[in-house]
Amino acid sequence: MFSRIISQGTKLAFVTFVIPLFCFSSQLQLIGTINAIGSSPFVKTALYTSQSQRYVISGPFETELKNLQGTTVKVKGRLNGTDIRNQLPIFEVTEYKLLTVGEGANARTPWVGILSGHNPLYLQTEDGKQIFLKGPLVSILSKYRGSKLWLTGPKHSSGFFFWKKTFVNPTAFGIIRLNKNNNPLK
Repeated sequence: MFSRIISQGTKLAFVTFVIPLFCFSSQLQLIGTINAIGSSPFVKTALYTSQSQRYVISGPFETELKNLQGTTVKVKGRLNGTDIRNQLPIFEVTEYKLLTVGEGANARTPWVGILSGHNPLYLQTEDGKQIFLKGPLVSILSKYRGSKLWLTGPKHSSGFFFWKKTFVNPTAFGIIRLNKNNNPLK
């Protein structure tokens, strides 16, 4: 809110202007599926909500979300204009959470984190948990050490109390952000 004095001849008027705060940066939360829209070379990453709304994704997590096509995510951020080519609102993502990978009966809740360790290999989650990995995919996953990825598979625990370790036998994984210093694709 701000005030301004307006003069008109010999009359003075004191006018108060109210600017709603939602015009500037209201934080919104949306849940939807990540997909690509457009055609090459103008492909964009978009979020499709269950209410049939579509948003073009922008912001610091745009590249990571591009790598999550077909997954269901919860995003937080703000509206930031309109994409002229697609005539869709632009949603600037400030944070996100991967909810599920796959669809229908095949939908799974993944573990997400940075791949670390040598023997054993483990996933360091954002909440500080270490999920140790074992099984046939570990040799393939070890090439992506330092990368951010999601994985699914059966979970097992061993040990007691604070010595308890969680193990996952990965059956599927996806790369969210590749560690550029340890790129197995070179």
